[in-house]
Amino acid sequence: MEKWLRRVISQADAAENFFRERVVQGVRELPFFQLYKVQKQMLLLEEVTALLAQQPVHCYVVGGFAYDGLKGKLTSRHADIDMALPRSDADTVSSLLRQNGFTLHAKSPFTTLARSKEGLTIDLYCWKDAGEGMLQFLTSDIVVRIPAEFLKTSQEVELLGIRYPVACNEYLVSSLPFIKNPASAKFVESLPTSVPVSFRTRREFVQLSVEATVHEFCDTPPSRRNSAEIYANPVTRQSAAKF
Repeated sequence: MEKWLRRVISQADAAENFFRERVVQGVRELPFFQLYKVQKQMLLLEEVTALLAQQPVHCYVVGGFAYDGLKGKLTSRHADIDMALPRSDADTVSSLLRQNGFTLHAKSPFTTLARSKEGLTIDLYCWKDAGEGMLQFLTSDIVVRIPAEFLKTSQEVELLGIRYPVACNEYLVSSLPFIKNPASAKFVESLPTSVPVSFRTRREFVQLSVEATVHEFCDTPPSRRNSAEIYANPVTRQSAAKF
């Protein structure tokens, strides 16, 4: 193919991609499209919370949909739904979601992404046992430890005609170290709690034990495998790896 023709095709492809992205972004910004997406998220909330209500698990809505539910009105767009649960309930919740068509992907040792058949997403924040009746959660370089009781109670809210359980105020206030949005932080700070929620803050080295799939290089005698095969086929096994 002539160079000039390759160049023309490349420029045409670039122009097509540019205009396609602009059109898609424009449609996403339209009010009716935003309302459509929110309604789909609300129906998903209703579906998932109804499923979870069938099991004795503590898994409650947190984040943006929790705040808007407490306010009783939608105040902003939310990319996904956030839910928090203790590690002791994680297997039951994961199994229930898979049985109902969700695919799950671990984003970190503490966060799992659940994707519905329609492509909507839920972030599951799994709080792990820290001993002495405490739970802990890590993101980036921040660890928060709270009493396990904070994830055993919830409150029901209603938003756009859908009722669902959100975490108790004590939990929501405890999540302040993770909140980056100033408006959300200000709202959460104003929530009343039955007990004072305060933290001792310090820097420390944290060692957490989590289960992971470990890919560990396994040297094999050359008589059995060549070097290319060794690099291409690491041995996979389940083990507890500390991070």
